[in-house]
Amino acid sequence: STEIYPLSLHDALPISAAGAKASIALDESGGKWSFFAGTEFPGAKGNVTASEGKPLGIDFDFTGGGEYVMVSKDLFEPLVIGALAVTAQGPGGRLSCRLFDQAGQTLQYALGNLTPRSQTFRFEVNVPTISWGGAGDKAVHQPTRSIALIVDRDPKMLQGHAEVQAVQVESAAAPKP
Repeated sequence: STEIYPLSLHDALPISAAGAKASIALDESGGKWSFFAGTEFPGAKGNVTASEGKPLGIDFDFTGGGEYVMVSKDLFEPLVIGALAVTAQGPGGRLSCRLFDQAGQTLQYALGNLTPRSQTFRFEVNVPTISWGGAGDKAVHQPTRSIALIVDRDPKMLQGHAEVQAVQVESAAAPKP
């Protein structure tokens, strides 16, 4: 059986075996969640709320424009990630995830549409939807330094509140030195 370890980013993740699982803390333990309004597309507003024992809240408002909002967290200790599972719900918008690797590359994964009913989006990190910067090769250069969750603009739902109930990490084999 695979054990699930709560990941307070104070403790760092003691994952060494491929396939081991852990959870990224949704509260502010081990590091603060930062909000970014996608300012290269002006007009979006919002906020992030992170409290112990509660889902991570992402408020978004696209009534003034913008294309996305993002919340991100630096990992206290970089992680060797093989797959992620994000459990979330919201009134609309598309959910994406970004990982930032050791080569300075940004890898983005389109997860799916948020619905009022909670759902889990699981994906392998070796198949990003798009990548840029760093090595520029769409390959994850482990370990991963930080994680971000994105809510994209939905013309049918310009304002709302999304909740992330869990972010589960499944480790990959450690990279060869």
